[in-house]
Amino acid sequence: MFTKDKISIAGLIIGFVIFSLFLIAKPPEGLNKVAWLTAGVAILMTIWWTTEALPIYATGLIPLVLFPLLGLFDIKAVSSSYAHPLVLLFLG
Repeated sequence: MFTKDKISIAGLIIGFVIFSLFLIAKPPEGLNKVAWLTAGVAILMTIWWTTEALPIYATGLIPLVLFPLLGLFDIKAVSSSYAHPLVLLFLG
C-alpha cells in the first residue's frame, strides 16, 4: 500500500531523475539554456512540494542554492527576491 514515506521517497527520486534530464537534454529551439534550467528547477520543486519529499520550507529554498550553482542567476539577485516587501508582508 502507499504510505506517506514511500510517496516522499518516490517523489525525491523522481524529482532528481527529471531534473537530471533537464541538465542533460538540450533546450528546445527558441528557448535558451537559462529558461530551460529554470523550468527544470520549477518542476523539481513542484514534485517535491506535492510529494512532500522535503519539508515545504526547505523546498522553497532550492532556488537560493541551485540558481547560483548552475550559473543561472547571481546569488544577490536570487536572495533579494526572498526579501521583497510583499513576501515579508505575507510572512507577517
